[in-house]
Amino acid sequence: MKENYPTSLPVRFEGYPSAIRMTCGKKIPVPYSYWSRVMLYRTPLCGKVQGEYTAGAELPDYAMIYSDTGTDTEFDLRISFYGWGTFFQQNSSDTYCHLEIRKGTKVECGSLLKKFEVIDLWETKLLSTTNLASLKTLQIVSSYTEPSSSSTIPDGYTRVSDINDSMTTVDSDGTITLAGSLFLGGDGTVYYKAV
Repeated sequence: MKENYPTSLPVRFEGYPSAIRMTCGKKIPVPYSYWSRVMLYRTPLCGKVQGEYTAGAELPDYAMIYSDTGTDTEFDLRISFYGWGTFFQQNSSDTYCHLEIRKGTKVECGSLLKKFEVIDLWETKLLSTTNLASLKTLQIVSSYTEPSSSSTIPDGYTRVSDINDSMTTVDSDGTITLAGSLFLGGDGTVYYKAV
């Protein structure tokens, strides 16, 4: 669910490279073929906010965008990484806000348009009565990591279903930071590592 700013906030992208290499799957159409390796480069709109952050207004688009030509409009293959978080109350009696974080990848190639999204739900320590617009800084961070298909879970990762409230931080100056990495295990289990 995407709401107006600051109820919804953009994901801040860190560590995303200037170019990525993609190996095409079976559904990627001409001019590419199955197992083609394609270099994709940052476009001019990559990492740039498409509008203004104005309280009560629609959350502007913000994404890490890569294409085979390095442009936003003329391309054969383009991949966008996007995301946002939305604070909400599940029940009117909730003491604390919940946070839905939605991170996605959009693939565009010819007539193909596919979106893949992961949604995480968190219970925060942010009081439900908090005026979000009055907080100094709110950040939701997404760090780039190379994809892995390994079934071995790296050190320091926790199964998402085992995450507790200690992974959400509210600093004394009102800064909220949610930072970490997600890892998809070979069995489909999602793991999280706090930064």
